Amino acid sequence: MPTSTQDEITRTAYHECGHAIAAILQGGQIDLLTIEPDQDAPDLPMRSGEIRVLWPDAGGISEKNLAIREIKVSLAGPIAEMIYDGTQFAPAFLEEWRYDWELAVDRAQTYLSKEKSVPEHLAYYAHRLLTFFERDDVWATLAALADLLEAHETLEPEDIEEILEAWPIHL
Repeated sequence: MPTSTQDEITRTAYHECGHAIAAILQGGQIDLLTIEPDQDAPDLPMRSGEIRVLWPDAGGISEKNLAIREIKVSLAGPIAEMIYDGTQFAPAFLEEWRYDWELAVDRAQTYLSKEKSVPEHLAYYAHRLLTFFERDDVWATLAALADLLEAHETLEPEDIEEILEAWPIHL
């Protein structure tokens, strides 16, 4: 894999931490958060970061609600990176965000009727995430978590909890 520039590493850290914050705030637990992923995983595309989320309460919620959580987590990475980078690209249009977008589309199709527009539905969640991540308290938490991820390349759940305790997000 080609060597990443410092800016690419920072953007990746913000991207992955966007996923992490969205997951944690919806009851997810982070099993893996890294900007040094294993590139040998046959079921995943080449990527510069990786997150694995566990949903402890998945058995107690509807399939639709789980899908909505996963949509928000999928879109949160590109949205966080977009804000960091100062760009206004929709997650559907950049190659490096394709995996996240396709996952969100796949999850939305599990509950939307054929008459509903998947892109419009996902745009609704993308806009809500954009508004959420632009809040000062959320952005400060995201920045602190991204800085730590960038410094250590992989974070343990305790590291993530420590940042969230030091930089609380008020819902």
